[in-house]
Amino acid sequence: MERLLKKMLSSMDNISQVELTPSSGDKGVDLTGKIDLVTEAQLTEPNTKIAFKAQVKNKSGSVGGREISRLASRVDDGEIGLFFTMSYYTQKAQQENISTYPVRLFSGKDIVELLAQTDLASRERLNDAVVDEINSSV
Repeated sequence: MERLLKKMLSSMDNISQVELTPSSGDKGVDLTGKIDLVTEAQLTEPNTKIAFKAQVKNKSGSVGGREISRLASRVDDGEIGLFFTMSYYTQKAQQENISTYPVRLFSGKDIVELLAQTDLASRERLNDAVVDEINSSV
């Protein structure tokens, strides 16, 4: 799933330098990269890119606050966190996240909508390789 999200994020115009972290000892961070907050403006300064750290959880049950707070604890000043799951977040985790953490939550529906906007899909249909990768990671 991490490789698929790396491909997806790398294909987006405002995201760059997407890297997978080593699979062991990642300390709750699966991907890193930069997001350009002002893609339409052609500025020489200031730099409008912000670093992100992302966690990918592919599990059948819900994602709780503990998992989100683990990612948030890895996010440094001036960075944001991105949390991806094909599952869903508990209501308590969502409420806690909104008021406490610099982490954006993406559920399965969000991931599919993002994939549909990339070259990994055609005519709002995910390419077979993408579907195979999703199925093999579940």
